[in-house]
Amino acid sequence: MRAIIICTTDLTPDELQAGLARIGWWTDLPQDSSEVVSHRQRILSEVASQDQNDVAEMLWFTIHNAAHKTWGIVESPSTGRITVRLQNDDIAALKLACEDFVRSVQRTLGEPDRRGIDRLDFLPELRILPPRSTKATLRGEIMTETRLHNLIEERRVEYRTARSALILAVIIFAVTIPPIEQPLYNASPNTANWARWGFGILERVGTAAVTTFTMFCFDIVQRLRHLKENTVVRWL
Repeated sequence: MRAIIICTTDLTPDELQAGLARIGWWTDLPQDSSEVVSHRQRILSEVASQDQNDVAEMLWFTIHNAAHKTWGIVESPSTGRITVRLQNDDIAALKLACEDFVRSVQRTLGEPDRRGIDRLDFLPELRILPPRSTKATLRGEIMTETRLHNLIEERRVEYRTARSALILAVIIFAVTIPPIEQPLYNASPNTANWARWGFGILERVGTAAVTTFTMFCFDIVQRLRHLKENTVVRWL
């Protein structure tokens, strides 16, 4: 089985190689060693026959991750775009290798540079295919900029509740400011008592509204952190 991961990047082959070496996706063997050549040829042999020559011509180098026992090749089909092909006969191990690769790259090579520009971005779709086939057995969605949007879509009711709570809290805080409260407190004793009662209720409702909004934000942040650390690929 093989996985195909596509990226856009302005990294040079040397920069990409150095980054992959830092995250454990490089081989200590020379690229022309018999073992590396053997694995490279095996991966190329699993590419659809009509694409094998093109992939071989655009190939940059062969990569390896010992922890997942997964080999791969990196090619550049066009300027600013690279394709990573990972190979492992065990589909479960291949899925884990894909997740590790994406996570590791996002944390290092995918971080913005000093100008705030991302050096490498993944295209959303990841595919796992049988040998010499163009039809995917399994597809995955790489979770990047869509995380927050997806979370809010999945929790639409909670989002609307939190938004309404925030609006209510702002209104209550505006109504209970001293210039509005004080004249009522200084009125007749009966009016002052009702004012204290009413403003007391408003303050408690405002506190509850702020708490509701804060808890929603806290929950979203925690879920985002969990996604970043554990769910970089959502398998479809």
